[in-house]
Amino acid sequence: MLSDYTRDARTNLNDADVADATARRKGYFQNVSRDWHPYFEKMESVLNRANPAWTYVMGSAVHIDIVACATQDRWGNLTNSSQTELINNCREHFSRAICNLPDGTIILCDGPRAWQEITNLGLRLVMQPGQLINVREATGGDHGKIGELFSEEKKFPVRGWSAHVSHLPAVWRFDLYQFQFDIAPLWGCG
Repeated sequence: MLSDYTRDARTNLNDADVADATARRKGYFQNVSRDWHPYFEKMESVLNRANPAWTYVMGSAVHIDIVACATQDRWGNLTNSSQTELINNCREHFSRAICNLPDGTIILCDGPRAWQEITNLGLRLVMQPGQLINVREATGGDHGKIGELFSEEKKFPVRGWSAHVSHLPAVWRFDLYQFQFDIAPLWGCG
């Protein structure tokens, strides 16, 4: 993002830069001439199967990254120690974002790292026994986790799974839909 504004640090962004970046973020899913990141297309297919009203386009679903900062390199190309340092630096922001969600919001954790970070927030998490979502020969199957996260007076149903949506073909994404079918208004993290 900084290169879009020819700035070398976030502190060098001026008010107009921040206003423009905010507008671009808010319009990301509404801009019909923009191609979404492939992750969102795949996650949208899972959301829409569960409930056609759940969509990034209409704002009934949102994505919350466990790291608020953009990185120059793709996340998957960062070393584990770099990822961990970024996650630790952003944990307070992530916790605030989760705690500010409306009571009853469903949190979907895409992959094991997202689930791990939900458990690292220091909030009370009540777990149910895990479930096998499907059986894939290569991995031994995708496993689901179900729980409730508590923040003060708020309660958030939580669902998580062991594979990343972006790595699953449509047939396995359908299994995720079946796994979380019985849940209602939704926000995802990853």
